Amino acid sequence: MVKIPIILESVSQWQQAIIRGVNKRKELEEIAKKEKNEYIRPIALFQAEQEKETDKKVTVGAIRDVLIKEAKIPEEEIAIKTSTTDQLTGLDLFSKNCKIRYILTVNALAEGWDCSFAYLLISVANIGSKISVEQIIGRIVRLPNAKEKTQPQLNNSYIFASAKNFNEAATQIVSGLENNGFSKADLINASAPKQKYEFEAEKITKDKVLVPYLAIKDDKLEFGDLLDGFELSKTQADFDFKPHFDSDGIVKIDINKEEEWWWARQTTLNLIYRDKNFSEEELTQWLDKKLRFIELEKQDKLKFIKKAIESQLKKHHLAELSVNRFVLKDELERQISQREEDYTKKQFSDLIKNKKITLSEFEDYPHKIILSDKENQEFKKNIYDGIEKLNKEELNFISRLDSEALPNIKAWVRNREKQDFFIQGWKKGKFYPDFIALTKKGTVLALEWKGADRKTNEDTIYKEQIAKNWETMGKGNLAFFLVTTTNIEEVLNKIKKIE
Repeated sequence: MVKIPIILESVSQWQQAIIRGVNKRKELEEIAKKEKNEYIRPIALFQAEQEKETDKKVTVGAIRDVLIKEAKIPEEEIAIKTSTTDQLTGLDLFSKNCKIRYILTVNALAEGWDCSFAYLLISVANIGSKISVEQIIGRIVRLPNAKEKTQPQLNNSYIFASAKNFNEAATQIVSGLENNGFSKADLINASAPKQKYEFEAEKITKDKVLVPYLAIKDDKLEFGDLLDGFELSKTQADFDFKPHFDSDGIVKIDINKEEEWWWARQTTLNLIYRDKNFSEEELTQWLDKKLRFIELEKQDKLKFIKKAIESQLKKHHLAELSVNRFVLKDELERQISQREEDYTKKQFSDLIKNKKITLSEFEDYPHKIILSDKENQEFKKNIYDGIEKLNKEELNFISRLDSEALPNIKAWVRNREKQDFFIQGWKKGKFYPDFIALTKKGTVLALEWKGADRKTNEDTIYKEQIAKNWETMGKGNLAFFLVTTTNIEEVLNKIKKIE
């Protein structure tokens, strides 16, 4: 779940943006104390224009001075995370003993950093830049524990931008937000607190839709659980790899002029690769940084990379591997993923067979959700008063599911990708069925819509396999259907017979 909508406040002076952001963070921390059985310490991210000190730019140091001297923030609550300074290493930001409430950066948080306590972004940089919008803003939208909070303000994220007015700031960031999966509908003007957010959908039924998850040790099954005991460095590190160019970089070029090939002008290019002189250690470190498998122990991954390079050096020169390092990185990514999947598939099968994977019910769907685009049609059995826009075929199917022709269906809901119920299999990605329905006698139905052209592809077959595991474990109380344009009547007839 994400902290949506995003509340945007624009102020003309960057110092004012900082002070307003500080005050809002303090307000949120007081509100967070009212959240029962959950510790939240809201964190504010400050984005400077650059790190290097200069009078022409708002630097990390300048922001730190305002925080300490004007806002009277204790130094122990401030941390810097830039390309040259990292004061976050070794800190557990989720710990109650951690005092960090303010993090100063330029764009070093753009990759590989994630803390759901981050609620605010105060930016004095060009908020319309690609890094700012698509990556930095993404750091503040994840909801702690992926669960809706009882205090409404803790379900939002906040941006304070130094701009002349709301429209100027909003115009700069909307395109980037859309690239990041959001839309202009996800922004609210903080200066108009009474405005109604037209894309909110509220729960209109008292019925709880408690969908059983695949679980292990009474907790949701995750991909990492299936990797328990896996050691990448102990797997075979040899594989076929073909560099795209030779080490001298000789490329033949045919030149086409006026639709004729001028063979006499065929030539060669002697390309000079500055990076072909990478050392083995430099190549190893570069690959280690680019291969982001957060589920693996760093040292285990590093050992495998070293083994793989040693193996390739028996067939290719180091210069060839260095020049082709991006291609090598892609191949290593495939090789590591395949080794993980070979292991997790067996683990999944063994755990199912030994009944170590069970079912466990988790929380109901949230009381309020945010839609990126609202369907105009109204429904009788939808648990919300609105639904995300559907394509024509999906709308036709769900309209029939909603109709009186299926009196056994009590309620249904559009299951949101990466936010609601999922089925975890042996592949890394989770499977989020498109719709969940509930019969009057309590049977839970998971419905996945697929276009006719995708009903037999590898991904669909995999989803059917793991969904059938889920269905079987339900012992008659769960049912899964893959719905396409060619089997709607068949599926609806089967659903009609389910109690």
